[in-house]
Amino acid sequence: MAVPYSVDLRKRVLAEYDKGVLKRYEIAKLFQVTVRTIYTWIQTRDLTGKIEAKSGYQKGHGHKIIDTEKFKSFITDNPNSSLKELSDKWGNVSSSTIKMH
Repeated sequence: MAVPYSVDLRKRVLAEYDKGVLKRYEIAKLFQVTVRTIYTWIQTRDLTGKIEAKSGYQKGHGHKIIDTEKFKSFITDNPNSSLKELSDKWGNVSSSTIKMH
C-alpha cells in the first residue's frame, strides 16, 4: 500500500510553487514528485485550505465470514452457484471474500 507524502514535503513543494519562480514540472523534478501530484495538492489546498493526506475512509472491503461452519454448510447447499451468486445469497460480502474461503 502506498504511503502518503509527508506534510513537510507538501509544504515545501507548495511554498516553492507560491514563489512563482519555477514551473510545476521544474518543481516536480526538484522534489521528485509528479506534476499531477503538485496539481492535486494545489487544488486541494485551494478548495479545502488543507494540505494533509486524506484519512479516515474505509480501505478495502470490511465484511468477513465469521461462522466458518455455517459457511461450509452454505457452500454444500449451493454447489452449482457462481462466486457472484454465492456472495449475493450470503449477503454483505464480495465474491473475492467467498473465493478466499
